[in-house]
Amino acid sequence: SLIAYSIIAVWQRRIDILFVTIGMIGALLGFFVYNHKPAKIFMGDTGATFLGYILGTVSVNGMFKLPTIISFVVPFLILGLPIFDVCFAVVRRLAKGQNPMKADRGHVHHRLIDMGFSQKQSVAITYMLTAILGLAAVVLTVRTCCPGAVETVRDVLGLGEGGRTRAAFAELRDALSDGESVVAAFAESYQALAGETP
Repeated sequence: SLIAYSIIAVWQRRIDILFVTIGMIGALLGFFVYNHKPAKIFMGDTGATFLGYILGTVSVNGMFKLPTIISFVVPFLILGLPIFDVCFAVVRRLAKGQNPMKADRGHVHHRLIDMGFSQKQSVAITYMLTAILGLAAVVLTVRTCCPGAVETVRDVLGLGEGGRTRAAFAELRDALSDGESVVAAFAESYQALAGETP
């Protein structure tokens, strides 16, 4: 989530938001080193509350210069998984007549483990879902605020129509379909991409 906010802050030229998000990313990377199973340290309620506060503040402050509907949708996309998990937990507990603050095993990661995934796999799935939602938010922001940005990046990478990268991949695909060796085909495509003559 913080990486998505950092990318959006770069596009909006919001250095203040970028400093906060990069600082939090650095702190969390240091935390994750010791938090893998078996965990040596835990974030606890205070750390989780502080992280939620920072994410909420960045959501409100960082999206201020976007068009109205985008400034409303982007934070919900970036924080989609935790928002869904909390809302679903409250609704589920109230439907059962329980206290909404009572702990249970109905959260997303518990459900993934109950479906047969290991703890590492369930964490990887939640990371992947968060990354997909964050990428969707970044693409939505960039397409809205800078309509030509996607085409510019595509052209710089040579992925547009007639681009060198696209042509090199087409040559590689054609060579492999003709039964040529993978190494020779890759070498020729790399040389074409680098602009050298074989």
